[in-house]
Amino acid sequence: MRDVVIIGGGLTGLAAAWELEMRGIDYTLIEVKPRLGGAIRTQRRDGFVIDDGPFVFRRANDSDDWAFLGDLGLYDALTPLDPTDSQQVIFKDGTQALIDALCTRLTLGALMRRMAVSSLGQITQGGRARLGVCLENGLLLGTRAAIVTAPARYAAHMLQAITPEAAALIGYRYAPVVRLSLGFRRADPPESAREIAAPPLLSSSQVQIKRWLRVESPHRVPTDHTMMWSEIALSEPPPRDIEAFLKVGALRAWLGDAATISVGYWPESHPLTRDDPAFAAQLAALEAALPDSVVIAGSDYRGRSLAQRVAQGRAAARQIAGYLGR
Repeated sequence: MRDVVIIGGGLTGLAAAWELEMRGIDYTLIEVKPRLGGAIRTQRRDGFVIDDGPFVFRRANDSDDWAFLGDLGLYDALTPLDPTDSQQVIFKDGTQALIDALCTRLTLGALMRRMAVSSLGQITQGGRARLGVCLENGLLLGTRAAIVTAPARYAAHMLQAITPEAAALIGYRYAPVVRLSLGFRRADPPESAREIAAPPLLSSSQVQIKRWLRVESPHRVPTDHTMMWSEIALSEPPPRDIEAFLKVGALRAWLGDAATISVGYWPESHPLTRDDPAFAAQLAALEAALPDSVVIAGSDYRGRSLAQRVAQGRAAARQIAGYLGR
């Protein structure tokens, strides 16, 4: 019998596991993908440090929001994106540094990758009512409590057996996003690349350039190089060959001149349902209907920033710790 099962190995789930670890509470973390960290993924290519997922963050006025970095040994991990703006920051070694630091501290619990959860339900073990976590391979795990950090549209299906109100979130909607990183030699980029804010490069109702940033941090780019990073919102999923899809109009020249190219596609990047007027009431009803042994957490529900997601995961773990201590 496990004390806690954490469903979802993204940033929020890892933060919850870290908090449980520090409290000496046994847990099992289940992640459907082969790797942990969710959308956070850093790679090194041609001398560039590239984030295909979350990349630039706004430092809160309250430095306590980031105090957890010191606890993870990441005291000086952040650097300004632009020396003239200390509020926009990036990780020197990529955002993956945060995931790696969390993972190295998870030694007490069990980590199950490539494993999908189909549902949660009530079971009886030893004459006592417990939670049952049913995996898609047919395995049933008994646990005293669960923290669900999976995306809302999956969490809704998992929770229907014990909380029918979860059906309110089944229609959860997301905006798919492409994150494009282009590395150039300083002498090569088109003139418009010298501007931090460039005009839209694609004229299509399906595509909207949300941000266009220049990166010249020596931690991130080789000497005499620069990197352009863009977040592109899509109204519908792109074709399978995303890079070919992007090679249209003015962007074609950029891709052709780039020293390195990285394209990250995240179909569930921006939760649109959170902007619906009725969402807050639906979420409150769902949380009120959950048994005390189950907590939901993640950017689909509340805070979206990196620091808020860490805080939310740790808060969920503290809530479950309080339940276990009754």
